[in-house]
Amino acid sequence: MLHFPTRSSANALVSVIGADGRVKRKGVVEGLQAATSLRLDSRGNIYVADGLRPVGRPYPPEIDAFAKRLRTRGTTPRGRHSEAVEDTYGEAYGVILRFGPDGGKIAPAAGPAKPRLMAYPGRRQFTADGLLDVYGRISPMSPPRNVEFSACWCLHPMFDIDGYDRLFVPDAMQFRVRVLDAHFNEILAFGTYGSGMKVSGAPGSAGGPIPLEFPSFVHASDAAVYVTDAAPAARRVIRAILTYRTEQTCEIP
Repeated sequence: MLHFPTRSSANALVSVIGADGRVKRKGVVEGLQAATSLRLDSRGNIYVADGLRPVGRPYPPEIDAFAKRLRTRGTTPRGRHSEAVEDTYGEAYGVILRFGPDGGKIAPAAGPAKPRLMAYPGRRQFTADGLLDVYGRISPMSPPRNVEFSACWCLHPMFDIDGYDRLFVPDAMQFRVRVLDAHFNEILAFGTYGSGMKVSGAPGSAGGPIPLEFPSFVHASDAAVYVTDAAPAARRVIRAILTYRTEQTCEIP
């Protein structure tokens, strides 16, 4: 369970709730700043999305070239709540944090401990105990409310983990869904920008490119991926069938 201990608190906790509805372990993960979408893998590792960023990386590196092109053509000054391109992407991206079964803690950086995470634009930094890995391509993510740049808190993503511990992660800012292994290695990505309501390919076929405008929620079954996409007039759910490029079998002695 993911919850805020008090109404005024900006820090979320991950706690374990038993089958009887009672709290078994409170604060397995503490200090999350803008948390959403909690998942476990088959080994008990904890994955949770948060509105923080890796230190020094306000958005994925592939955004750099795009931001520089817009900057040379002239755009609004930075620091005005998403008006400049850098602020737009800096606010809109978040991270998926992977903790072991014992959990961990996010805390404001102080003393000699080296910070691993920051709240955009980087003036507030955080250390992380028990953190195994960080993945920084999930969007749209709401930034922490108690930082300088926090224009919108109305959007959040939901990622999923399937039975093979593969993560299915929305990246609305780049119009795609990313598929990762349990160690955040990208296996593939699908989706391309498109505003049409038609999806290439007949039902049940491999089809062609899948047009996405703003994928935000992703859920995976053993046979398909379901993507909630914000279309112009209303939200739609796209079902993408999972297929395999190659298969191999072996005998089990």
